[in-house]
Amino acid sequence: MITYQVERWNDVQPELEPFAEIHWQEIALNHNEVPLDMDWDRYKELDNSGVLHLVTVRSEEEIIGYHISIINGHLHYKSTLHAFVDLYFVAKEHRNGRVGLKMFQFTEKKLKELGVKKIITGTKTHFNHTRLFEYLEYSNTEIVFTKLL
Repeated sequence: MITYQVERWNDVQPELEPFAEIHWQEIALNHNEVPLDMDWDRYKELDNSGVLHLVTVRSEEEIIGYHISIINGHLHYKSTLHAFVDLYFVAKEHRNGRVGLKMFQFTEKKLKELGVKKIITGTKTHFNHTRLFEYLEYSNTEIVFTKLL
């Protein structure tokens, strides 16, 4: 049975830590130049300050996916709550069916209940989820460029 719930980072961090390397290996580029170095203390601080929003996906009590965002006012629209998506992931063996879709739908519902007006998220060009976002009626509003120095 798959369940979706909002949980506190500080309560589940040990369960999430094993996913960091798997997630990074799958989607990150430039592994040699930009090594994985999670700032676990900063996540804890964000959770303590009440701005970190975490949805977990569980199968038989075990975490199989997550959606993490930071809820805050925007520098240009301080009276409007925005959710800035940090990470989303579903374990490969659970990507069948609609697990990811349902995770996003659940997350949207919970963010709306908190008063969030806009979700800002992205997708990698080499691991593209555009079809999912279009199905969920997101708008493609920006293209992001990166450069190694």
